[in-house]
Amino acid sequence: IRTDYKRDSIKRDADIKLARVDLKEIIKQDKCDFASVREKTKQISELQLASKLAMVDAMEAGYNTLTKEQQDKLPQLKKKCKNKHMIKGVCGE
Repeated sequence: IRTDYKRDSIKRDADIKLARVDLKEIIKQDKCDFASVREKTKQISELQLASKLAMVDAMEAGYNTLTKEQQDKLPQLKKKCKNKHMIKGVCGE
């Protein structure tokens, strides 16, 4: 799940960056087409939303693969990981 999410995330991030490049090109034109600027801005927002929703979907898929006991223990592990992260810089290292 994590690997699939990371691969898709890289593609989504690239799409967002490309759309931002396109937006800058539209804005730089001598006669700026504001309808195109609006459309490209909407596209970027939709891509960003899709990226965030994909993260939630991956989190949910990971959570749903856990047993009931693992799901119950997860809050404790998150707290422990957070504490280790604050002390060592990276959880689990």
